[in-house]
Amino acid sequence: MGKKLEIQLLGGVFVRYGEKEIGLGIANTKTGKMWTLFKYIVLNSGRIVLQEELIDRLWPEMEVANPANSLKVLVFKLRRELDSLGGVPGSEVILTAGGGYCFNTEIPYVLDIDTFDRYLEMAGKAVDREEKIRMLHSAVDCYKGNVYVEARRGSWAIPIQAHYCELYEKAVRALADMLMEKGEYETVIDVCKRALLIQPYSEEFYYYIIRSYTLMKNYGAAAEMYREAQRVMNNEFGTRPDARFESAYREIMKQKPKSNLTVEDIQRELKEENVCTTLFVEYGEFRQIYRLIARRQNRISKKSYIFTYSLGVQRGRSVSKEIRKKHVQILGDALAFGLRRSDVFCRTGATQYAVLVEDISEEDAEKIPKRIREYFDRNKEKREISLVYRTAVIEQSYFEEKDKIKEKMEDKITQK
Repeated sequence: MGKKLEIQLLGGVFVRYGEKEIGLGIANTKTGKMWTLFKYIVLNSGRIVLQEELIDRLWPEMEVANPANSLKVLVFKLRRELDSLGGVPGSEVILTAGGGYCFNTEIPYVLDIDTFDRYLEMAGKAVDREEKIRMLHSAVDCYKGNVYVEARRGSWAIPIQAHYCELYEKAVRALADMLMEKGEYETVIDVCKRALLIQPYSEEFYYYIIRSYTLMKNYGAAAEMYREAQRVMNNEFGTRPDARFESAYREIMKQKPKSNLTVEDIQRELKEENVCTTLFVEYGEFRQIYRLIARRQNRISKKSYIFTYSLGVQRGRSVSKEIRKKHVQILGDALAFGLRRSDVFCRTGATQYAVLVEDISEEDAEKIPKRIREYFDRNKEKREISLVYRTAVIEQSYFEEKDKIKEKMEDKITQK
């Protein structure tokens, strides 16, 4: 089977052909406006998009003196970028026709939005329950993130984003409901945790996770997920989860046994399920873990480090609150998936995270920021945003030093 042009619009704008990939957020990419042009033409495939319409979408405030010429230059750059894939020439992907441009639907291509829609359609038609679950699973796995909307020029895309956000939420809920009926609680937790990485403010996803942990009798994990929902709602909206969520949680936790727990029960409650990311904690917990690491520095052979990672903006440039928020999430994902599972990180500011890395060589410690930056640069959506990091060795605890002094004094007294 021949290669196809793979186009991703869910969770970013990327185009792949074989092993090569281009798109928004990849190092040395062109302007975001060029990819907005590509996204708009692809989303309107099946019709010719007139020059006037594209100019209105790309330069609504008439930022350039000659928008028609600027559009031609942008199309040229886009085609040249598509040429770099070494597959279908850019001029055959984006066609000139009837006073405008259109996406060539005759070339071999795969569009993730079409694939997502197709899986949902097959799930809706499926009579067999297992087939429906498989199709919903495929749809949810296909959805890598929301359709990107640029704050200043993206109002046209907001209805599209809202439409696919709603479809995704419904698919996750339908899948979770069927998995709950089958008793596949661990799968429900995995599906909903992945969904929260994409849509972190959905109380329904938290509820499915809490209910699944409770049915597995892992009440500690259920309580921890409830506290996480509280934290997210408070940080983002300054509120608590709604009354329906609170009431449902209380009903669930009534099932928790009131008697003392055995050590095995405690172990089961403390045990993490589906450990696939680095440990994220609140700042108070982070402080306690830092102190614990500092206390045991004299018992380990290698050093431990604290890192800070912050967003930076090019001097003279500014970005909106929405863009900053989007890139804070990208940074959080970079840390969650780019660090070791034994590492710890927390949010320490509006645009900053701190990381604790224990018992690691200096050489390996130097590799960590590079790995995080590569992930961030690959996924960021604005060239003017950068990643700034600082690092310091965690020093031995003051109390450990006092213990050493005390031991030396006791030795001297003993010798006398």
